[in-house]
Amino acid sequence: GLRERARALRASNPGKEAFYTAIEASYQGLFFLMERMAGEAERLCPENRPMREGLRHLTGAAPSSLLEAMQTMLIYYDAVMAEGTVCRTFGRLDQLLYPFYQRDIASGALDRAQAEGLIACFLKKLNGYRVPANIPFALCGKKDGKAVANELSYLILEAFLKLRAPYVKLHFLYAEDTPEDIVKMALNGIASGSNSIVFLSDRQVVSLLKKSGAGKRDAEEYSIVGCY
Repeated sequence: GLRERARALRASNPGKEAFYTAIEASYQGLFFLMERMAGEAERLCPENRPMREGLRHLTGAAPSSLLEAMQTMLIYYDAVMAEGTVCRTFGRLDQLLYPFYQRDIASGALDRAQAEGLIACFLKKLNGYRVPANIPFALCGKKDGKAVANELSYLILEAFLKLRAPYVKLHFLYAEDTPEDIVKMALNGIASGSNSIVFLSDRQVVSLLKKSGAGKRDAEEYSIVGCY
């Protein structure tokens, strides 16, 4: 999608052709790398067909599964970091990945246990980067005025607590109507030693952003950046 946008903007912005050509070339290079990665996956682990098929699918289309969504995040993270820019958040992970999880469960492509395995592998991969200032992501918070904690929120939190990953930071976006059981799950995890969790008051964050001049939608759809 980014490559196609660059092509369209190059055609409609005379004088900026070199800039948009450079963007397109960057993504073409990334797709070439992904094809090589798929080839290596086939050579080293031929039985893992979903990995290589996911990589090849992503060179020409948007992600269509939980695995492909995770692959997109990791590949983009690698590309940004290789460029020298520090990527300081993976956003609201449960909200971003939930549609893919729902689709896979509904179609039978994944069962709950397989989804749990994918989530655990994803978090292990993030931890494996060993980023000194940590790699952060967020769970829960609010959407359209209501607290959101879906099935994936619980699965991600459970996997995070089991992993005890020192290089990954979890931002727990707390709202007054956040389900009590997931709040207790996070607190019990901290008490047992998995303490890379930061609690933030959703109400306070939104209020302060609005006071700082952010519009209502931008304030409510904030993304926490940094390791704290």
